[in-house]
Amino acid sequence: MNEPPNSPPKPSEAEPEPDADPTESAPAAPDQVSGEEGAPPATTEAESVPHTAEPVPPPLAPPLVEAAPTGPVFGGFWIRFAAYIIDGLILGLISIVIDVVLFNLISSASTLQSVGSVIGLVIGFLYFAWSWVRTGSTPGMSLLGLQVVRDADGGPITWGKAFIRYVGIIISTLVLFIGLIWVAFDKRKRGWHDLMAGTVVIRKPEVPITGGRKVLMIGAIGCGCLLPILAIIGIVGLIFMGPIVQDIFNRVGDDLARASSGEIVEPVPISFESLRVGDCFNIVNPDDPATVGLQAVPCADEHVFEVFFAEDMPAGAYPGEEAVTTFANDNCLPAFEEYVGVSFDESVWYASPLGPTEVDWDDGIQRVTCQLHNQEGTPVTGSARGSAE
Repeated sequence: MNEPPNSPPKPSEAEPEPDADPTESAPAAPDQVSGEEGAPPATTEAESVPHTAEPVPPPLAPPLVEAAPTGPVFGGFWIRFAAYIIDGLILGLISIVIDVVLFNLISSASTLQSVGSVIGLVIGFLYFAWSWVRTGSTPGMSLLGLQVVRDADGGPITWGKAFIRYVGIIISTLVLFIGLIWVAFDKRKRGWHDLMAGTVVIRKPEVPITGGRKVLMIGAIGCGCLLPILAIIGIVGLIFMGPIVQDIFNRVGDDLARASSGEIVEPVPISFESLRVGDCFNIVNPDDPATVGLQAVPCADEHVFEVFFAEDMPAGAYPGEEAVTTFANDNCLPAFEEYVGVSFDESVWYASPLGPTEVDWDDGIQRVTCQLHNQEGTPVTGSARGSAE
C-alpha cells in the first residue's frame, strides 16, 4: 500500500536541526512542573542523599602551662678524672722546675725533702684555689668546660670554701681515692671534697665536648688509667729488683748528704760500696739480717766506725774469702798509718776490714774497706784522721 502523501517522516528518518545549541535547556519534565506558583522545586534522588564526610577538627589550643626549664648538667666522673689528669701533668712540670732549683740551693737531703713537701702543698693549693675562686675552673677543667660553683645557689666560691675543698681532696686521696670515686655514685656528681665545701661541678653548655676536646679527654683518661698499671709494674719490679733500686736510692741519698768536699754533713743510709775514706758510720739493726744496714753520719756525731781505706779489688771471677782477706791485710795496715799518723801497733785504735762475699761479687761489688774503732766498739765523737793516737 502507498502511504499518505502528507504523513510526517519516521523518527529514524528525521534529520537533525542545524546549529542546535546544546546548552539550551530542555523542556521541564511533567513532574518538575509546579502546580502552584512559588512552590519549591522537587529535589532529585542525588540531592536527597545525606553528606557522610568526617568533619575537620578545630586547631589545638596552646598549653596553659609552659614546660619547666632544665637544670644545670653536672660534671660526671670521667670528664672530671680527665681534668684532674691534665692538672696533674701541669703541676708535675711545675714541681720538676721547683725541685731542680731546690736541689741546687739545698745540700741536705732531709731538709730538701721537707722543704720540697711544704712548697708542693703550697703550690698545689694556690694552683687549685686561685683558679676556683677566680674563674671556677682550673686549666684542666677549663679545657673540658667544667666549673666549680656553690651547691646552694650556683654562685662563685670563696677562698674559705676553696681551702676546705683542697683539704677535702687530700683526705679523699689518702683513703684510697674513695672520696674522689664517690663522684660516680652521687646523684649530683659530688665527691667528698664537694660535700665538705658545699660545692658542685657543672658543665658549661657553651663548651661542648667535640673535636679536639673529645680527643684531649680520651687521651687524658687513657693516661690516667695507665697509672695504676704502671704502679703495679713498679711494685713487681721492686720485688725482683729491690736491692738494685735500694742501692740507687742510697747512692742518690749519699750524694745529697755530702758537702762539696765529699764530707758527710747529715745522717743518711748508705750502701757498703758507697763508703769513702773519711766516712763515719754506724751499723743499724745488726741483729736482724732482714733490716741490717749502714748509716753514715757526720764524724762530729756519735759513731762507731771510721773508714780509712776503701778500694775495689781487680775485676774477674770471685777470688774467694782468703784472697779478700789477704787484699785487706796488704792494704789496710799501710793506709792506717797514713790516715792516723802513727802505726797500727802504736795506736790506741783497732781496725777491722769489710769485704765482699761471693753473692756481693756476683752483684758487681768488689769494694774492700777498712775502718777503725775503739777496743770496746762503743760510740765516739770526732775524727781520728791525723790524730796520731
